[in-house]
Amino acid sequence: MVAESGALLPIALPLGIDLRLSHNPGIAFGSLTDLPPGVLYVGISLLVVVLAVAVLRGWPKESPTAGGLLLGGAVGNLGNRLLEGHVTDFVAVPRFSVFNLADVAITFGIVLLVLANLREQPESGDGEVSELVRRAALSSPAQQGTRPGWRRGGRRRRGEQHARRWR
Repeated sequence: MVAESGALLPIALPLGIDLRLSHNPGIAFGSLTDLPPGVLYVGISLLVVVLAVAVLRGWPKESPTAGGLLLGGAVGNLGNRLLEGHVTDFVAVPRFSVFNLADVAITFGIVLLVLANLREQPESGDGEVSELVRRAALSSPAQQGTRPGWRRGGRRRRGEQHARRWR
């Protein structure tokens, strides 16, 4: 709201960062500005709904904070777009772009998601088998010397008898 009024802007901050008013009718970095607004609004709205459903269902499991930041930033930008017809950006970084706090939330959400996925990757050295693969191999029926229980004694599952008849 303060940025939209423009009363206090522009403001010069350290490191060459400026607070100045900018309107972005497109998406990230001003791209897709030539799309009709209705197409852009419907597309972005659908993406936000899909993201909201995914986050509410527990995605991403690795970092719920990342999901919250992504959803919060997306909803913030969508709300701004629907109310104003554009996204209001006000933080200008030299040789980069102008963005807003919702963009910061989206960026930090992506960074947290990437870091969480990197942390979850199993480390394996040369010739080593990951713990997950080793456990799966040790617990497989082939390692135990038995076949799965439903196949013992030559019996088939009920569905297999019917399926065989129709082949």
